[in-house]
Amino acid sequence: MRYEQGYERQDIINLYRFLDWILELPDDLKKTFRDELANYWILVV
Repeated sequence: MRYEQGYERQDIINLYRFLDWILELPDDLKKTFRDELANYWILVV
């Protein structure tokens, strides 16, 4: 996704940490987001 646009792995991690810090999702959406993110990292790595 962002790798193709020239972002480094740490840049993406920092972006997600920042978004996680400023956004508070309802518990069900938080779980869905974390599951999707974990699946993404499995595919990328």
